Amino acid sequence: QCPPGTYQPESGKTACISAEPGHMPIFENGWATSQLPCPSGSYQPASGQIMCLQADVGHFTNQNGTLNQIPCPSGTYQSDTGMANCNEADAGYYVEDEGQSNQSRCLAGTYQPMPGQDYCYSAEIGHYVSSSLVEGVLVNLNQSECSEGTYQSLSKQSSCLDAEPGYFVEQTGQSHQTPCPKGTYSL
Repeated sequence: QCPPGTYQPESGKTACISAEPGHMPIFENGWATSQLPCPSGSYQPASGQIMCLQADVGHFTNQNGTLNQIPCPSGTYQSDTGMANCNEADAGYYVEDEGQSNQSRCLAGTYQPMPGQDYCYSAEIGHYVSSSLVEGVLVNLNQSECSEGTYQSLSKQSSCLDAEPGYFVEQTGQSHQTPCPKGTYSL
């Protein structure tokens, strides 16, 4: 019988053939008579092997007969083994590096309205990021303008500041408060 990792499709031969990289022997009636390409989601870099290897988490293979697994590109992830593709990061999430098994939620003061991204935007001055409920989870999808009577002089913030007594903010999206003019006041 051909040893493990080898096969022989013809009769009367004196040697067996090693399975090629990206392949594994298949058995018919208990004998290894041919080789089969590793299916997508698996790979095999060496010759003469008895089985294919499953793609690790954070990796994939999308073709048959693959020699090596491929890291998921930034903006995507894969939390399962033996997969033929990667998942796009959801809106409100990001995946910064390649080969990742999970997506990360945009932090307070940052947001991401699009799926499949490798970064989050910082809220601009005069704006803030308020979380939205998506499938039971609070995520940061967009920035909002500070309302009248509030302001924000810093970027990457999750809230706005109220105008102090003696000051006012007349318009939305402002970066500073304004002192009340002479002859006027604000409590």
